[in-house]
Amino acid sequence: MDNERVIPYDLVATKMNHWYLALKNNWVAKAEQMRDEVKEEIELMEEKQDAVVCYQLLKFRHELMLD
Repeated sequence: MDNERVIPYDLVATKMNHWYLALKNNWVAKAEQMRDEVKEEIELMEEKQDAVVCYQLLKFRHELMLD
């Protein structure tokens, strides 16, 4: 992976926190926007297993919100 394109873990984690806030408050449009942003950035993020697990849990909660 090109080092210039690697996104720091803490920036993605902050976006995941915003996504969680949108999910918790049932802001569907904001949650969709944050999910899309995190989905793109998680691929470019530095390797951090905790962030990947958190992403999977948020994705599951997002699906529950939409059901």
